[in-house]
Amino acid sequence: MPWDALLYVTGEINYGGRVTDDWDRRCLRAILKRCYQAASLEQGTFSLSNSGVYHVPAECSYATVMQTLKGLPAVDQPEVFGLHANAGVAALESATAEMFDTILSMQPKSSSADVADGAEVLSDDDIVRNIARHIEEQVPEVLNKNHAHPTTFRIMPESGLVRQMGGLFYCFDSFVLFFLCVVL
Repeated sequence: MPWDALLYVTGEINYGGRVTDDWDRRCLRAILKRCYQAASLEQGTFSLSNSGVYHVPAECSYATVMQTLKGLPAVDQPEVFGLHANAGVAALESATAEMFDTILSMQPKSSSADVADGAEVLSDDDIVRNIARHIEEQVPEVLNKNHAHPTTFRIMPESGLVRQMGGLFYCFDSFVLFFLCVVL
């Protein structure tokens, strides 16, 4: 199997053309290198992560692959990218801090002139509550398959993936799993 050629085509041409940062491309190639190896073709389950949650099933039938894909977590854990579990905690803390900074930056500044004019001064909690209510009003309702056009949630027979609103939704680990099953 020409592993170097596959790595180059996938990491530099297919995905690499979309990844413009050198460090990101290097990270992509490191992730691909963990998957593109001779051990992936051996009989049995090939683990893509230390915990074994991300793995290529021993049998690559349609039913087994779909069962494996349905068993994957909705949010990818840091381990699938070769990172320590604390990287996820740090990312969540950072996102939370950024969200609160954004909310607080939108908070209007009150002055003594506002109070003297008789304008209502809102507490910090009321301001944040109003912003949260405004954001919640803008969130679209959950899509109902019964009210959708027949092609909106169409399952494509060649891959088993769902084509939703003109875009194909799949994750990187799903692509690797399908690729390795095709190679097998």
